[in-house]
Amino acid sequence: MKIMLISPKRDRWDSKRYEFWEFAFMTRVAGIGLRKYTGTPLALPIMASLIPEEHKLYVIDENVEDIPYDVEPDLVLLTFFTTSATAGYRIADRFRAQGSIVVIKLLNMLMRWQQLKLKPYSLRS
Repeated sequence: MKIMLISPKRDRWDSKRYEFWEFAFMTRVAGIGLRKYTGTPLALPIMASLIPEEHKLYVIDENVEDIPYDVEPDLVLLTFFTTSATAGYRIADRFRAQGSIVVIKLLNMLMRWQQLKLKPYSLRS
């Protein structure tokens, strides 16, 4: 089975200014200068460690690399913060349209349950 773990990149609503949740903003405030985003949410490596080795695994942090939509995984596991929810749902819809099973792991679902109950996502909190 091909399994893809994805952490989506957050869409910026204003490309001319930094926002609090962005890595670039935090590095500027901390005085360490602008750097390429190199952090990975811990959910990705933790989930990856739980997948049995017989499966083909793709771990994608969209802040670091683009999502390979041509892979067509059997199962897509998405994890994201509320600030990345719009991008996460868009990615989920695209993979579902390709025929992949999509599972979303987030707390955001508790705040948007009315929207989510209209779509056949598998949700875990």
